[in-house]
Amino acid sequence: MMAPAALFAANNAIRCPPCPLRLLSSQCHSPRRLHLASASGRGAATPASSLSTAWERPTVHSQESLIDHLPRRADGLANVLAIGTANPPKCITQEEYPDWFFWVTQTDHLTHLKAKMKRICTIEDSIYNTTQGRACRLIFLPVATCFRFGCLGQSQGFLQYTVQENRVFAIHHTAGGRTEIKKRYFHYDEDLIRSNPDFLDSTLPSLTARQAITATAVPELAAAAGAKAIAERGRPPSDITHLIFCTYSCTHMPGADLRLAFLLGLSPSVQRTMLNFTGCNSGAAALRLAKDVAENNRGARVLVACAETSLIFFRAPDEARTDTLVFPALFGDGAGAVVVGSDPATTTIAGTDAVEHPIFELVSSAQATIPGSDHVASTTLAECGFVYVLPKGQPSCDWNDLFWVVHPGGRAVLDGIQGSLKLDESKLSASRRVLSEYGNMSGATIIFVLDEMRRRQLKGVDQQQDGSESEMMEKEECEWGAMVGLEPGLTVETLLLRATGN
Repeated sequence: MMAPAALFAANNAIRCPPCPLRLLSSQCHSPRRLHLASASGRGAATPASSLSTAWERPTVHSQESLIDHLPRRADGLANVLAIGTANPPKCITQEEYPDWFFWVTQTDHLTHLKAKMKRICTIEDSIYNTTQGRACRLIFLPVATCFRFGCLGQSQGFLQYTVQENRVFAIHHTAGGRTEIKKRYFHYDEDLIRSNPDFLDSTLPSLTARQAITATAVPELAAAAGAKAIAERGRPPSDITHLIFCTYSCTHMPGADLRLAFLLGLSPSVQRTMLNFTGCNSGAAALRLAKDVAENNRGARVLVACAETSLIFFRAPDEARTDTLVFPALFGDGAGAVVVGSDPATTTIAGTDAVEHPIFELVSSAQATIPGSDHVASTTLAECGFVYVLPKGQPSCDWNDLFWVVHPGGRAVLDGIQGSLKLDESKLSASRRVLSEYGNMSGATIIFVLDEMRRRQLKGVDQQQDGSESEMMEKEECEWGAMVGLEPGLTVETLLLRATGN
C-alpha cells in the first residue's frame, strides 16, 4: 500500500483543480489533524504540518480571495468546437443483411421469418391511431423556443405537445418503399458469434460474455472518435477538463469513462460523468449537460462521447415475436465525440494551433416526457442481454426556416416528421444520409448527423472519408436550427442551435 505521504505527493503532482473544501479549511485557525488509514488498516492521527512538504494548500487571506478560487461562469454560450466519428471495420449492406443474419444465427430453415425480414428491410411505415384504426400523422415534440417574424426568443418554459384523449399512436408496417439504409457497421462478425453460441438463444444466460466483449470494444470505439475531435480542435488531450460518456452497451465499475480517459491520455483530474441507459437521445442529453458544465465553469472544455454496439441485443430470430426482426434490421455500431466549450480561444500559444473555431452555438435546451407514454417503448437488461420493445409513438418537429439535426430512428420517424410539418425534402437530408450510410447507432447517431450538417453548412459538396467519392448536395443556409433526440419513455430531447459559419 502506498504510504500516506507518497499518496498526497502523487495527488499534488496531478495538479487537481482547487477544491472548495480545502480552501474553506484554510480559513480555520484552530489546530487541525488529518486522520489517515495506516497500512494495518487502523486510523492514525498525524499533524497537518507534517504533510506540508507533500501538500501545499493555497494561501487564502480573505473571503474575497476564496471566492476568486471558486469556479466562475463563462461570459458566453457554449459552443461545439470540434466533432469526431468512428465505426468498426465490418460493413454489411442492407441488401445482404437478411441473408447474413439468418446464416450466422443458423436459422436459414425459418424461411417465413427470413422473408419477413427482407420485407422489413424494404419497409414503408404509416402511423395509425390504435384506438380507432384511422390513418393519421400526429407527431409529438416539446417546443422550447418561440419563433416569430424571423426572430428567436425564449418562451418562458413553454412546452407544447399534443395528446388527444390519451390515445397512443402506433407504427403500422406495410410492404413497399425502403428503410433508406444502404449499409451498417458492426463490431461483431461471424467468428465472434460462432464462438459464443449462447448469444443466439434468448433462454440462455449470456450477459457476462457480452459484457466482457463490450467492456473493451465500447471505450476503444469511443476513443477513435474522441481522438479525431481532439485533433480537430488542435490542443492536447490534457486540455480537456470534463468528460461525459454515454452508453448502454456496457456497465461495470470502474466505468468505461475511466478507460476512455486513459486511452485518450486525458488528465487524471478530468471530471468524469457517466450516462448509462439513456437510449437514442443520449447524444442530445449529453450535449445539454455539457452546455451546463461549460457555461458554469469558465475555461472548461468538455469532451462528450457516445458509443454503442448492437451486440448487447443480438440473438437469433424468435418465431413467437416476429416484431423483434425490426430491431436488428435498423441498428448498427458507431461512436461520436464532440468538444464543447464557452468563450472560444482567439489567440495561439506556443506549439499548438490554439485558436478555436466554434461550429454551432448551443443556445438553449429542453427535455420533456409525453404524459402517459411510459409504456410506449422500453428496454430491459436481462440475462440474455437487452430485450427491446418497439416504440409505439413518434416525436415531431418544426418549420422550414430552421436546419434540422434529427435522430434518424428509421424512415418512419423521418417521413412522419417531414410530412406532418410540411418540411422541404432537403431539411432532413443530413439525417437520411446518416441513416443510409450507418443505420441507427443509438445515441451516437445524432453526432454523426451533427457532423454531416457541419459539412453542409460549410459547402455544398460532401467528400467521402477515403476521398474516393463525392456527391453534390444542397448547401444548408439557415443560421438557426434544432436538434431532436428520442428515447424510450417516450422522452424527447431538444436543443436550439445556431450555426457560426466556421
